[in-house]
Amino acid sequence: NANGAIDLTVTGGTTPYTFSWSNGAASEDLSGLSGGNYTVNITDANGCTTSATYTVNEPAALAASASVTDVDCNGNANGAIDLTVTGGTTPYTFSWSNGQTSEDLSSIPAGEYTVLVTDANGCQKDTSFSVTEPEAIVITATITDVMCHGENNGIIDVTVSGGISPYTYNWSTGEATEDLSGLSAGSYTLNVTDGNGCRESSSFTISEPDSLSLSASVTDAVCHGDNNGSIDLSVTGGTSPYSFVWDNGATSEDISGLTAGTYKVAVSDANACHSNISVTVSEPDQLTVSSTITDAECPDMPDGSIQLSADGGTSPYNFTWSNGMSGDNIDHLTAGSYSVTVIDMNQCSLDTTFTVGFSRTSCLDIPTVITPNGDGHNDTWRIRNIELYPHVRIEIFTRWGKLVFHSEEGYPNPWDGRYKGKLLPMDSYHYIIDLGNGSSPITGNITIVR
Repeated sequence: NANGAIDLTVTGGTTPYTFSWSNGAASEDLSGLSGGNYTVNITDANGCTTSATYTVNEPAALAASASVTDVDCNGNANGAIDLTVTGGTTPYTFSWSNGQTSEDLSSIPAGEYTVLVTDANGCQKDTSFSVTEPEAIVITATITDVMCHGENNGIIDVTVSGGISPYTYNWSTGEATEDLSGLSAGSYTLNVTDGNGCRESSSFTISEPDSLSLSASVTDAVCHGDNNGSIDLSVTGGTSPYSFVWDNGATSEDISGLTAGTYKVAVSDANACHSNISVTVSEPDQLTVSSTITDAECPDMPDGSIQLSADGGTSPYNFTWSNGMSGDNIDHLTAGSYSVTVIDMNQCSLDTTFTVGFSRTSCLDIPTVITPNGDGHNDTWRIRNIELYPHVRIEIFTRWGKLVFHSEEGYPNPWDGRYKGKLLPMDSYHYIIDLGNGSSPITGNITIVR
């Protein structure tokens, strides 16, 4: 400051005096002086001179310095400023920017702090100090999730910044390494401690795909032996896209045009996770028909019947007969062949033929009289239904046992009452008919009448 002063007193000589100061002043006294040496030359009225030098003192410059203790961990409030003041004139007073009035500060957070120091003379000095702190400990990680459900190939690659290195690591698994590998799905917590003992923790989740799951909707073959079955495959879980390899060589997700059988598919997802499933395409049993046939008594008697029982295929069944009838049971049948088409609910069909025979050993209608007179009526011995017995053997004898007619392997030419081309006399003749079917021969008499 420039507030020093010199109050000069002169004695001796002859007044008045004149003054000449080294700072150029000409007054007796000086004021508003800075610290330093000032010389004055004094001359009296007689021209006598003298000089003197005076020193205006000042205190040393007021100065403040500090030993700063920085905050050890980001966010803590354990910094300190240990202030040292020199110069000026004691005692000092202190006014800090945070409102404190002590010389030193402690338990303070990181920040900028300014102190105004005032000495006993009211001289002031302000000085600023910075209390720093480490950057916050930041834990980041690159996660490699488990590739396939249930595997243990997950990875946590950790990067730590902030704080003060070196770092130590403590995982919830007990590991003390920075990174983890060979992990199954789950949550993992890491505690990091830096060189100052500051701590930070972070949790990481290793995920895994859902289990690769296969299901199938099957359309069975409609009819036995058909190739119209199909498999509609559904895939869930894993990681799409999926690839498919069927044991029949197909590589599509769904397959069709299938016969009955078991089909196996291996499915791989984008991570090469695998699953397989076997799917069975069924078919109805072979459509079959069994029958119970009641033969007609004779070929032209409508007392036969056919009763059918269908099996296999898919019920109910529809029966269509060649004679226009319908249903599984038909009756009032004469001997003969009857074809039927059986159609099940899926329109699968079976064509088959059944034969209604006749039950009597002989269904012959054997005349007992012929009149071979050339009138065109009853001139020959015509035996009705004889054609049913292709191996028939017929012999005719006179009453005395003479053979007058003989037919082997059928009866194509009915007997006309002749023997060797000549008409036989009216009489009764004995016949023997062997049907050739293992039954007993039929015997009787035939009479020639004219």
